[in-house]
Amino acid sequence: MNRKRRGKTAAVLFEVFIAVYMAVCGFMAVYEIIHLREDTEQIEAAAAVTTTAGADGAGNAQARANIKEMETAEDMDVPTGDTAFKSYMSYRAITNKESRQYKLQRMCWTDADGLRRYKTYYVVALGSYYADHIGERFRITTEDGGVIECVVGDFKADQHTDRLNQYTPMEGRKCVVEFVVDMTILDKTARRMGDISYIEGFSGNIEQIERIEDE
Repeated sequence: MNRKRRGKTAAVLFEVFIAVYMAVCGFMAVYEIIHLREDTEQIEAAAAVTTTAGADGAGNAQARANIKEMETAEDMDVPTGDTAFKSYMSYRAITNKESRQYKLQRMCWTDADGLRRYKTYYVVALGSYYADHIGERFRITTEDGGVIECVVGDFKADQHTDRLNQYTPMEGRKCVVEFVVDMTILDKTARRMGDISYIEGFSGNIEQIERIEDE
């Protein structure tokens, strides 16, 4: 009798164990599906670049038009002369963990050309004439047809720029925008020449600079 009771108890416990195991497995499967979906959404968002800087130089015009409908843009002065040179800096040079620059970099990713991105925006440094806080967004248009949507991730030091703090003088050229990059991945030609313009879609003098804000 006791043996039968023990057998029934063991069977019940086994059934409970199986039920609990299946419930845990079901929970873990749902958990994995949710996180897989989140990862997929992040990858898709990163791939949905809304700039014309890219292989075809044209980009997704409809996507840009939709974004522009939700934004206001302020035209800003562009220096005259040769503004085609676009320098770069390593994101690893940003080391102050308490700074807004560092905190923004924690949310950024690196694209195939080695350029740092926040969501779909290129991360850049601008002079104080244009930017006064980290996270400001700008649209830079080049004479070659490139439209670069960017976010301020650092500032050019005033002592390194002209009297208006628009650009860095460089042997007759005027470097207005400096891209934040990952040096280990950066396009080899751009790294050797010191100029992001050697990456397809980034060449040409700067024709227009717009500060953009959500309406």
